[in-house]
Amino acid sequence: MQRQAIGNNPLAFAAPVAGRAPIVFDVANSEVAFGRIARAVQAGTEPVPETWAMDETDVRRDDARVAAERA
Repeated sequence: MQRQAIGNNPLAFAAPVAGRAPIVFDVANSEVAFGRIARAVQAGTEPVPETWAMDETDVRRDDARVAAERA
């Protein structure tokens, strides 16, 4: 499995606030982590949700291999 140079890495930070719970920000830039797609390919698990993968024509697919090839 070859991965592209651009990644959708999560972003998280927290800031203390006097007298109350900290402000916490945690966001993902994609619907699913690449590791879940890679495990689905290795396990031969099919199908995956169509929102996880698009083919080369940007059509949604439920094939984990398509997601891995495009990741």
